[in-house]
Amino acid sequence: MTHYNFEWEEGFKFKWEKGYRIKILPQGSSVYIQANAAGLESLANHLHLLANSKFSNHYHFHLDDCNCLETGSLEIIIEKNEDL
Repeated sequence: MTHYNFEWEEGFKFKWEKGYRIKILPQGSSVYIQANAAGLESLANHLHLLANSKFSNHYHFHLDDCNCLETGSLEIIIEKNEDL
């Protein structure tokens, strides 16, 4: 599987840790996230960056098996929402 880094003009840059592996699966009415240590660190990097105040409310990113997750993973959309 090919893994890409994405960068937008807004300044969001995914920071992937070397050797990361992440898989997101359905499990009943839940979402099951499996990841190795590098994968968990990568997710933490993304969440920390999204929480940064320079990103506007409702800024979001998509992760799926076409760009960064293991084959067969569900797409996940993570959004900053200050209205909650």
